Amino acid sequence: MQHWLNALRVAKARSGLSYRQIAKKTGMSRSKVGRVFSGEKSVTLKEFGAICHAVGVKPETVVISTMSESAIRAYLDGNESC
Repeated sequence: MQHWLNALRVAKARSGLSYRQIAKKTGMSRSKVGRVFSGEKSVTLKEFGAICHAVGVKPETVVISTMSESAIRAYLDGNESC
């Protein structure tokens, strides 16, 4: 499973929003939102961003939260690309 999905699940839990509420905020179907959170459906970057904003977290926060400290240092030092 992708680590970003776990981080997104935590953000959803903290937001207290249902799949239906997230779907309404993102313009996605409730079914698709549910499949995204279950790991059954992949998302585009645009959809990922919309879901992040719907649950009140910045997309970059979700991504960075899943990186190891050494990977963050390497990226910031310019030794690793995205």
